[in-house]
Amino acid sequence: MSSISAVWNSLMIPEFYLSLCMCSFFQIALFFGCQMKWPLKFKTPIQYAWIPTTGSSFIMTFGSLPFVKDYFTNQSDLSSFQLLNSPYAIAFCAYFVSYLLADMIFGYIYYPQHMDIVTGWIHHTIYLVLIPALIHYKVPGAFMVAAVMELPTIFLAIGFLNEKFKSEILFGITFFLTRLLFHVYFVIQLYLVWPTQYTLIFFSTFTFPLHIYWFKRWTTRQLKRIRSYLSESFVQFEDHVDLTSSIDSCISSSVNHIKLEKRGFNNRLDPLVE
Repeated sequence: MSSISAVWNSLMIPEFYLSLCMCSFFQIALFFGCQMKWPLKFKTPIQYAWIPTTGSSFIMTFGSLPFVKDYFTNQSDLSSFQLLNSPYAIAFCAYFVSYLLADMIFGYIYYPQHMDIVTGWIHHTIYLVLIPALIHYKVPGAFMVAAVMELPTIFLAIGFLNEKFKSEILFGITFFLTRLLFHVYFVIQLYLVWPTQYTLIFFSTFTFPLHIYWFKRWTTRQLKRIRSYLSESFVQFEDHVDLTSSIDSCISSSVNHIKLEKRGFNNRLDPLVE
């Protein structure tokens, strides 16, 4: 109980609770404002579900860029990371908490069929535990470095907003680079800087199994698409072969028919010749 109380007290700072209040109002305005502004674009549960996710992916990705720049400028050394406990990092963390809460509340009311147990409820609950702990340990800037992992979601959102810009391959590549490769690199660098900070190392690996699970689902989906494409191509090839065979058969039949007619015509000319 003392540790929970300590974490709660860490959140009782203006940078967090004021940001959380303002961002919560923003989530409400965004969710209902999009439906009022573009009623034809947002009229189904799945479209409702994309409203908070799209906003979060853009804000967190672009918000992470100064932190990522500072991270690599300092040779990935979090111990000399200037933005490690900055007010901006805390404010962005508060925004992400507001997104998680909004998505869970709106999801329960407006799109429950699209709130997956693993990728929705479990994922959001993990982050609702993780972010206050990071603020308590005064390392919210580390979370903002990792927030660049929201980049793949932008490509999903762009594809949702405009179908012609949808790219499964681009999503898969950025997902692999950020949520798998960069995630592993981030954890290794964290261990090299703070090898005895087991709690932070544990938190940094907390969501990695979820990322593997998501990438596995994406890979399975792509394999199905490839098999479907190959199957359709094979059917088209068979149809082409059958058509070619039919044409060859028709040509051969026509040639034989012409030969028979020519032979009959010659036979009819023979008595005249005599």
